[in-house]
Amino acid sequence: MICKALASTWDRFLEKEDGASLCSQGWDLPMLLFFPNIYRVGMANMGFQTIYRLANVMEGVSCDRCFLPEPHLIPLIEKGEELVSMEIKASPREFSVLAFSISFELDLLNVIRLLH
Repeated sequence: MICKALASTWDRFLEKEDGASLCSQGWDLPMLLFFPNIYRVGMANMGFQTIYRLANVMEGVSCDRCFLPEPHLIPLIEKGEELVSMEIKASPREFSVLAFSISFELDLLNVIRLLH
């Protein structure tokens, strides 16, 4: 079961973003780009934004985003609710490629949390 609280959090963040979302369904290669920290940290990272943009302009690739849930949502994920992608609200299991943008060594611990 996907985490509905996380999906609604992603929707609130998307409403505040400028520009249209780039991700769409139906491409040959669905990719999920993780940033192993919270949304505000990930979206402040130019490397993450560059990878996301470049992946979405590649022919046949559709790249969605996923971040470490906000601290108050972590217990829901730990209790078994499933992580969900930001734009199309899909389970990570539905993507052919899972990619990670890692800027700091300590974020490797969060990669383990996301994979669990």
